[in-house]
Amino acid sequence: MAILAAPTTEPSVAQIRQISLVYSTLSPLIAHALQVQQILRLATLLVIVRTYFVARVLATAFLFASRVVAFRTYHASKFLMIRTALAARQALWALWDSKKFRRIRKKIEFEFFVLLLGPGGNSVLLLLFWPGWIVLIAAAWGLSSWAG
Repeated sequence: MAILAAPTTEPSVAQIRQISLVYSTLSPLIAHALQVQQILRLATLLVIVRTYFVARVLATAFLFASRVVAFRTYHASKFLMIRTALAARQALWALWDSKKFRRIRKKIEFEFFVLLLGPGGNSVLLLLFWPGWIVLIAAAWGLSSWAG
């Protein structure tokens, strides 16, 4: 296992010249590389910032446009719904007021009054409006409460 330590001999003049030659050869290249890196960094930063602002403006514009479209669609559907309801009401009234339906209504009214006022009508009305239903309901409720 080797122990790492600082060199004990002084560098020679040839070694210093060689290091100086490498440094003098590479220093302009390194300087140009640093300049290119800074230019690329600035260009990238500008592109990113502009992209951010363009995306923000587009998002705001799309939000506004979607709100306008939603608002107009709401009003158009509301208008169509009102017009459809009015047309349906007019059509139903015309159908209800036609001669055929008047005759059918008249027959239904006649049958209803015959049912109520005829021989079985009295028993139907008595069955519906018999006051004893209240007593029976109260008794059933009390029994269900007591039986639990």
